[in-house]
Amino acid sequence: MSTVLHSLYSIPGQTAPWAGWAYILLAILVTVEGPVTTLAGAVAASTGYLNPVLVFGAAAIGNLIADTLWYSLGYLGKIEWLLRYGGKLGIKEATLTRLQTDVHDHIRKILFIAKLTL
Repeated sequence: MSTVLHSLYSIPGQTAPWAGWAYILLAILVTVEGPVTTLAGAVAASTGYLNPVLVFGAAAIGNLIADTLWYSLGYLGKIEWLLRYGGKLGIKEATLTRLQTDVHDHIRKILFIAKLTL
């Protein structure tokens, strides 16, 4: 009986020949669309197609790349750029100043809600 249960819940020893590329693709897709791709990777790991440890690593790397890209965009996309080109988009300097002040005043709340509601 235990042999039958073990064979039902064990991870197959053979994987697809493209399995190494699956983790790279997973990391790239997590960078673009994190939650859905992470769930897909978890499903593939739970069914035995992918290694759960490598899925976790690929998802972590993908999230790190996405966070770094968003940080870089925020760091490089200075407020001066918006002031210069914002008029063409209908953005006023007073609105940007108010937004910047509000973000600085409420940054902890914004980060908490952003991570909680992902």
